[in-house]
Amino acid sequence: MKPSEIKKQADALIEGGVQRMESYRAAVPLVFALRDAAATVRQFAKALEASADELSRQAAGYAEEHPTALDTPLSEARDGVRNGTVEIGGTTYRLTVSPDRIRRLDGGNMTQQFLKGLPEGWTKAKLTLVEGAFKDLDAEELARHALCRETKREWSVAA
Repeated sequence: MKPSEIKKQADALIEGGVQRMESYRAAVPLVFALRDAAATVRQFAKALEASADELSRQAAGYAEEHPTALDTPLSEARDGVRNGTVEIGGTTYRLTVSPDRIRRLDGGNMTQQFLKGLPEGWTKAKLTLVEGAFKDLDAEELARHALCRETKREWSVAA
């Protein structure tokens, strides 16, 4: 079944509400069909993004190497940022060339170990909750600190 058909069935169930055994028994398998369809669509969207990124990279490289490719050549807009435009089919496209985010030369991840080796002032500490610290606290204690624990409900396929 197509993702659009699955969505249509789900929307009809949501609109009517899961109020009876019939709608309940239709809803549970539909949850999994929706998640599978969403995963498929995400994979396809990632493939589209990857193709767009690569095509953009190649077209930008061509424009940088061939000054006549742009109607308005690349020129300094501000510190380290250059802009140029080209009109194709009635639409004007702007190419902006600027410094990107910092990354590791070796292509590795910005691990804590790597970050610890950088000069002082180049990194900062990040506060996060320690989930294990809350396991024995009751709702009243959490509320005293403006926190709460919501109920989580998840379906899974039993083996």
